[in-house]
Amino acid sequence: MPKGTPVEQALGNLYMVMNRPVTHHSPKIQDAQTPEEQLALAITYCFDIQRKLEYACHALEAFADYGDPELAQQLRKDDEELCDASINWEQRKQIAHRIMLEIYAAIFEKHEYKIKENASRATLQAPFPPGRRPLDLPSQR
Repeated sequence: MPKGTPVEQALGNLYMVMNRPVTHHSPKIQDAQTPEEQLALAITYCFDIQRKLEYACHALEAFADYGDPELAQQLRKDDEELCDASINWEQRKQIAHRIMLEIYAAIFEKHEYKIKENASRATLQAPFPPGRRPLDLPSQR
């Protein structure tokens, strides 16, 4: 049985879900030598990101009733546009790109302000997290 409040449980679950990179500490770029391997690596990371988002959604399910109705409405609109059966993947790519840039443009200034505001209260100097250190990767030699 999990411990803590529902919020603490959800945040703990997100913590576990988000830090699980494919093949963990192994180098990525050096292993993908051919264009086919590079494409496979990129696709694997896309599927892995989606897997993590699915787990995150599961972790936060208890809070779904508190979601913003306007956000839900916008998500449905975006989904309708992206999932239109009459368009091809190239068109979907362009739509997804446009939506991503629209969202970024809408939240960038507020997000950047919050990052700067929080960074100004830092008591430790980078690197963060403690223990982070440069890695000697073959591509840097």
